[in-house]
Amino acid sequence: MRKISRALLISTMAALLASALLTAPLFAQDTSHVEVFGGYQFAKFSDGISQKRLNANGWDVGFAFYFNHWLGIKAEVSGAFATDNISSALPFRVANYTYAFGPVISPWSRGRFAPFGEFLLGGYKENLAGYPTQPEGFALLTGGGLDVRLNPHLSLRAVEADWLYTSPANPAILIKRNNVRVVTGVVFRF
Repeated sequence: MRKISRALLISTMAALLASALLTAPLFAQDTSHVEVFGGYQFAKFSDGISQKRLNANGWDVGFAFYFNHWLGIKAEVSGAFATDNISSALPFRVANYTYAFGPVISPWSRGRFAPFGEFLLGGYKENLAGYPTQPEGFALLTGGGLDVRLNPHLSLRAVEADWLYTSPANPAILIKRNNVRVVTGVVFRF
């Protein structure tokens, strides 16, 4: 069943991406633009053993293509890292990686402030130092944020807050499904 759901997720994402790329010419050409983002993330997630929440620091990079003034498609990859000193006598390193893509909505304007919302689907992988490697699981990110334009091609992502839902491939893993992350960084527009 897990292979079917993973295949369904991949085929759905491929169909969304293909339809977005094929319908791009239908939108006005002068309003499309590309965004490239890079920045810092703070995340709160479970280590999969003790079900305690860990505070993690990491990175987030993304790419978005807007078809018109408000609708685009986004892909992003992130990594968050923490030290777990709760679950065992010896602290160990926990790494949580996510990749996701989906629609993003933003009233793209020439104004100074640009709010946005997103709904991204993908996967995640959590590595626990000293434990066997776990298979990838399902991830859903939904949230939004605010960009502050510094000039037409450069913005500061003042804040992005996302609810991160995770579902491990192995149901015996005790990862909490409801997680949160906050992101800030720099956005380049072309």
